[in-house]
Amino acid sequence: MCSYGFAVVDVETTGLSPQQDRIIEIAILQLDSQLRETAQFHSLINPQIPIQASHIHGLSDADVAQAPTFGDIAEEVCQALDGRRFVAHNARFDREFINAELCRTERGERIEAAHSVCTLDQSRIYCPPGSHSLAGLAQRLGLQVQPTHRAIHDAAVCAELLRLFITRESHDMRFCTEARSHDGSRVLPNQWSSAKPWQY
Repeated sequence: MCSYGFAVVDVETTGLSPQQDRIIEIAILQLDSQLRETAQFHSLINPQIPIQASHIHGLSDADVAQAPTFGDIAEEVCQALDGRRFVAHNARFDREFINAELCRTERGERIEAAHSVCTLDQSRIYCPPGSHSLAGLAQRLGLQVQPTHRAIHDAAVCAELLRLFITRESHDMRFCTEARSHDGSRVLPNQWSSAKPWQY
């Protein structure tokens, strides 16, 4: 078991481009070294641009009109992530969106790949072939919590996947010793052990 905690993250966005789109919802579940949830941060965010992806998450411009901007909550986001490994399903997507938002605030912080654990990538090691989407894995693994494309629910599913993969690693239950991510990069097991806690 690891001697550090994790920040399990999910974001919903106006679209798919970190440079052009914005975060409209964020959830961060803090897990201790025993993988118990100790705190959570969740907020809708006013992106200050039109939402183009309502068909994915169901959030409209009206839903976020009175929400704080990312700049308003940037300090709380950084505090929730501080000293923890960054965990997300397709971690690159969430990490790049958060980094783009932090850049816009001119704060200077940046989360690197070395701080991250990607449950999508790790699922290729610890799960048999099949759908590796959050919904596909939840269904195939019979998870009690189901993803909804809302940040707090999807973060909870991601946390369950992390717990499962760590348990499977402890019982030497790998379906392969290495894999390839959707972008072709090499995926190794036990990614959480090599990830470095993020600090700001």
